[in-house]
Amino acid sequence: MLRVAPPVAALLVAAVALSGCNTPAESPPPPAAKVTHTVTYELFHSGGPGLKIVGAHTDERGASVSFETPQSTWAKQVDVVYPDVTIVVLGGNAAPDGDTVIGAQIPQLQCILSVDGSIVAQQHSLSPRCEAKLTGTVTTPKPGSPAPSASR
Repeated sequence: MLRVAPPVAALLVAAVALSGCNTPAESPPPPAAKVTHTVTYELFHSGGPGLKIVGAHTDERGASVSFETPQSTWAKQVDVVYPDVTIVVLGGNAAPDGDTVIGAQIPQLQCILSVDGSIVAQQHSLSPRCEAKLTGTVTTPKPGSPAPSASR
């Protein structure tokens, strides 16, 4: 017969008891469903000829992309996948194009940000910034809500 010293026996009993008390690791949450959102960016400046729009927007990968155009309007539509991309941003300002000197009128810019056909952010200022947090659901435009380009 094998005899174990009482302190060693107590340690063995404690080890066996503790190993039975381990709770299984919590399961990680299920991955978020991938949802594609159509994002429409629009910028308009008021300030007359000789100005260009300089701005940045979130692309389909979630990166910030800079752009400039000599036009008084700029628009772009991208499809982004949530949860890969969780926030979309559009911002910009009007700048002199070439040798143009800005006169007494300070150019204003308007940004409009639409997600899945509904305007979710709109701002009018010297340097507007529109931002939206995306979710795992696609929203359909409410009846009677203006299309993004109808709000010009």
